[in-house]
Amino acid sequence: MLTVSTHRALELLLGAGLIVLSLALSAGTVASVVGVVLGLLVVTLAFAGDREGRARSLSTHAMIDRLLAAALALAAVALLVRDQRAIAAVCAAAAVGEAALTLTTRYVERPGHDDERGATTVPTS
Repeated sequence: MLTVSTHRALELLLGAGLIVLSLALSAGTVASVVGVVLGLLVVTLAFAGDREGRARSLSTHAMIDRLLAAALALAAVALLVRDQRAIAAVCAAAAVGEAALTLTTRYVERPGHDDERGATTVPTS
C-alpha cells in the first residue's frame, strides 16, 4: 500500500505526463486542451491545500481521486467518439493510473510521517 506522500508524488508525475503527452500528440486543438486541462487538475490535486498551505483532509482527497479517475475515463470516451484516438488513449491510461493510485493508497495519516499540516511556511499561531 502507498502512503499519502508517495501517492501525491506519483499523482504529480501522472498529471505532468498527461500535460506533456497532450501537447506532444497535439491531435487537435480541443483534444489537446482537454488533455492539458485534465492534467492540470491532476497536478492541482497533488498540490491541493487550504488557505494556510496545509494538505486537504484525506477523505476529501480520496473522494476527489475517485471523481477525477471517472472524469478522465469519461473524457477518454468522449475523445474516442470525436475520433481523437491518441489523446483518448492517454486519458484512458491516466484514468487507469489514477484508479490504481486510489485503490493502492492507504488514506491514513501516520503521526510524524504523513502529517503534512506542519509542512507550511505560513505561521499557524
